Amino acid sequence: MSSSTAFTAPSLDTAEGVKLRVLAISRLVKTGFVDGEISWRIWGSGPPLLLIHGGHGSWAHWIRNVEVLALTHTVLVPDMPGYGASDKLRAPFTQTRLAQAVSAGIDRLVPAGTELFVVAFSFGATVAGAILPLQPRRIRGLVLVGPAGLGLTRPPMGEMRDWRGLTGAAEQEAHAHNIGTLLIHDPSKVDDLAVSIQILNANGTRFRSRDISHTDVLRRDLGTCLVRIAAIWGEQDATCRGSIDAGSALLRSFDPDAGIAVIAGSGHWVQYENPAEFNAALLSQLARLRDRN
Repeated sequence: MSSSTAFTAPSLDTAEGVKLRVLAISRLVKTGFVDGEISWRIWGSGPPLLLIHGGHGSWAHWIRNVEVLALTHTVLVPDMPGYGASDKLRAPFTQTRLAQAVSAGIDRLVPAGTELFVVAFSFGATVAGAILPLQPRRIRGLVLVGPAGLGLTRPPMGEMRDWRGLTGAAEQEAHAHNIGTLLIHDPSKVDDLAVSIQILNANGTRFRSRDISHTDVLRRDLGTCLVRIAAIWGEQDATCRGSIDAGSALLRSFDPDAGIAVIAGSGHWVQYENPAEFNAALLSQLARLRDRN
């Protein structure tokens, strides 16, 4: 008689259990682009809301936000080409080519003539900026979360650890260190789920975003496109600590009524570190953008 090991579902309290639970209430859709397919996760119903992840990211950058947002919106979250479950982008590796691929997915997933809001995190903000000229009549407003590509002065930051080639506890410790250095301000918030997501995202990344993030490409795109803007920063964002006021002034030079929210005690990955405050701030900014139209 042959024997087999019974499958035991992970507890909903574990990192894997949380990811599986959030994925289980989503719909998986794939859209094509020139080099393959993009994997999209979709939650909820209502007005469409596009969430764009950051560098070394995936849909899971928004794991603590999608359920709340899905109560009032159809939440569309792609893994951009070269990230997560999506196919790799062939050279040249530019934010414009990522934008073209995501824009094609918008055309497929959002009914013609329907407007949408875009929320973009970190490097994803540079991609959102490149989407603007591709969807000039459909994007009703843009919310930037710790945006890259503004050409702001970047403060000194601690050294990141190389995680490649590591396994087990050593890999987890390296990623936990990197999360605390770059993404999350409060060490107590660097939990098992954050580390699990970072390992998933890092191993799924096949696109180098850093060289683009450190430019002013978003600033240049915002200077050529008319769009209503809002922004959310973590007060202790390691990528722009000390430059948030300058970033806010810059955004208001493009949109004088741009709404700005700064969440105290939060780092760069503010939507994960303090999700309740972030979700409330985002919904408030979306309502404000909607009322301005």
